[in-house]
Amino acid sequence: PETPTFYTDKEAIFYDDMDDLVNKINYYRQHRDELKQITENGLRKVNAAGFNYENILQRVLQKVLS
Repeated sequence: PETPTFYTDKEAIFYDDMDDLVNKINYYRQHRDELKQITENGLRKVNAAGFNYENILQRVLQKVLS
């Protein structure tokens, strides 16, 4: 529920059911450049929003140590 509000279909791959998932896996196996672009877009979005592992760990440690 939260993921589609954060990402667009240019930043993540969504599926509706198992058939859709299998179809998308098969599609992106044949379209690796498109998959790579979506992956890079998603990573940029995560980093820009501060949701990368380093930032999350810093926030957790600040809470624990304060």
